[in-house]
Amino acid sequence: MDGLAASRAGRLAIAVTAMITAVVTTTAADPAATGTATTRATTTGTAATGRPPVTNLGQPVQRALSTYQGIGASAGTSPGTSAAVGTTPSGDPEAYFLNMGNYSNQNAEFAGVDLTTGKTVIDTRLPSGYSDTGMAYSSADHAVFMGTGEGPDLYEYRSGGTAVTDLGPSIAGQDIWALAAAPDGTIWGGTYPGGDIFSYDPATGAFHNYGQALKGETYITALLPTATGVYFGTQPDTDFGELDPGTGAVTQIPLPSAYAGQAGKVSGLSAADGRLFVGVAASTDAALVWDTSSRSWVATIDDFGSATVSPPDPSNPDDVYYQSTSDHIVRYDAATLSGQQLSWAPNAIPGAWAWVGLGTSGYPGQTLVFTFYTSDRIYGQDFQSGTSYYLQPQVQGSGDQIITLGAGPGKAIYAGAYLTPPGMARWDPGSGSWRLLTGSGQVEGYGDYDGNLVFGRYPQGDLYYYDLSKPWNYGTNPGPPVAIGDDQNRPVAFAQINGLEAVGSVPVSGRLGGDISLWNPATGALSVYPPPVPAQTPVSLVPHDGLLWGATSVNGGYGVAPTARSAELFAWNPVTHKVVFSVVPKKGAANVSGLALDSSGHLWGLADSTLFEFSLATRHVMRRETLSLERDDSMYGIEHRIVFDRGQLFATTDEKLFRVNPLTWRARTAYWGPASDLTRGRGGQLYFVQRPSYVYRYDPGLHPGLTRSASPGDTPGPPAMKIKRSYPPNGYPGSPRSWPTRSSLGRARACDGRPRS
Repeated sequence: MDGLAASRAGRLAIAVTAMITAVVTTTAADPAATGTATTRATTTGTAATGRPPVTNLGQPVQRALSTYQGIGASAGTSPGTSAAVGTTPSGDPEAYFLNMGNYSNQNAEFAGVDLTTGKTVIDTRLPSGYSDTGMAYSSADHAVFMGTGEGPDLYEYRSGGTAVTDLGPSIAGQDIWALAAAPDGTIWGGTYPGGDIFSYDPATGAFHNYGQALKGETYITALLPTATGVYFGTQPDTDFGELDPGTGAVTQIPLPSAYAGQAGKVSGLSAADGRLFVGVAASTDAALVWDTSSRSWVATIDDFGSATVSPPDPSNPDDVYYQSTSDHIVRYDAATLSGQQLSWAPNAIPGAWAWVGLGTSGYPGQTLVFTFYTSDRIYGQDFQSGTSYYLQPQVQGSGDQIITLGAGPGKAIYAGAYLTPPGMARWDPGSGSWRLLTGSGQVEGYGDYDGNLVFGRYPQGDLYYYDLSKPWNYGTNPGPPVAIGDDQNRPVAFAQINGLEAVGSVPVSGRLGGDISLWNPATGALSVYPPPVPAQTPVSLVPHDGLLWGATSVNGGYGVAPTARSAELFAWNPVTHKVVFSVVPKKGAANVSGLALDSSGHLWGLADSTLFEFSLATRHVMRRETLSLERDDSMYGIEHRIVFDRGQLFATTDEKLFRVNPLTWRARTAYWGPASDLTRGRGGQLYFVQRPSYVYRYDPGLHPGLTRSASPGDTPGPPAMKIKRSYPPNGYPGSPRSWPTRSSLGRARACDGRPRS
């Protein structure tokens, strides 16, 4: 998973009994096709009870997703090994997948598919763990072994079985990160964060820990057992070595100088004809060919676009296959170290390679197949007949992690999901259902441009324009994207100003400083400008009186420490492209975000979990108050949101939904969470993400004590914010002593801004 999603997923949200009871019945559409998921939601709790009505709208995006690199039955392993191909004892070919669940309520999903009939033969959940970090097929036992990133347990599925068995822990305190099966049936595993190697004997059930392979290497990312030893690859450095199982001795094998010492990982190991293919995924990607007899590097494949090569061709054991960076499949002669590009160019990244006998019309010989990580798809080619193979099986899937929520120009609500979802989802309040819009990728932010929808995608840093008057047809409407470039890959903030769309973006890993771009969605014209605040990232934008007001995060891309100590509020002139004013709303806050204007022309925002009110007329922070005392570890604060409704302010921060009277500064916790990405629909209802995969609706109009007459900011509030200890229902974690108290929250002094030339 990408860094931001990993950070969010790492915050293991504890399920909290909702303040009301929500009952949901969902009929999900085929996740691979554009369709409608019909949701019927009923909500108990009324205005008379004083409890806010919250409705669970279900999981907008259902997906079957294994990590993108898998293994071949005899080809070796790669990081995040989550697919395999093998045979039953009777010789029938099957593909196996370990699909991600989610960290709230769905464990990882194991599925097996008969490649001849296309039928799913098993589809079940693992006993524990939701991620998918290791899988290996053992031909010795016709069994599949797997692990997750949530503990050391090794799991097993025997062909023809109906369940997955927990074999117990491999190494205490470690997560299984790579698996491989030796010809004798021994299972080899690599771990994180210790970077250890272990073995498992299926006959005795015994584990053996060989310890850390290389000092300083915290991941074992690839394993390849041979007759003489076990080869392995690592991360965070692209190191390569061999373990002697008899003595436990490790021999590090230096990579060629052009690839040695790179920050990255060995992405896969595979073998053919006495040659080892070492996939390297770093600043310079390639497959390096190691000769096991001469123990020397004999070739480099620069256009290597997959993690491993296929097992040897049954008709010519010197030949293996891999995918090039141009998506074409290449036949590679391991004896002559030369390749031939084929016309076969599947639009998919190979995971598990295997040769299988389908024994059906059109597939008379051995068919080369590989798995693809999205929707458990399988691609293949019979070179004898020239017939292509494709299968997308029916599996359960899981609710995809919601990355962002946004309101469209109409009444619709849009939800963007993690990594490579089948699409983004659109909620239609009229029909009360979700519709899947295919092909969107991981959406990081939404905006409105002249009544149409714009959005940005990770990791390409692409911008899209969707004409709402025409049907969704990815590639046509929205049409080809415009790439920001300049090492920007997360477009997170959107605001229309002076006939253009302003975009705030997060830089790529290892870089500080996010840009502001001015984009004309109608023409595609784009101008990119340097970070408005040096070494910081603009994460929230609001236009006002000819200026673009923005808020920043001190964080840049993942893998680089921030140099700034406090996030800022700034004003940027879209004509001169200069910052004309900036202020620190709260010293030490990592994120300032959630900017929103009230009806009096005051700007409100969140500095981490501190609410502040800013006068645009006098340009000073009028007041600030802490909403939550718990540490907020958000990376960018983009899930922190503020909206105004019926004279009240609502905010999501620290995974909770707050309701604040901006006249009195009295705050209540409206929903104890998890809650994030608060969004106001055009119909007046509020929506938020209930991490990780659900969307909830909150209707403030049904809550007593709200008024439309008061305008925020008309009169100052009292000296201190009044926090009423609104006790949540039974089951809230922690004791009442840990809940916020009035005495712990004080009034902050206003701070003046500083002008910039």
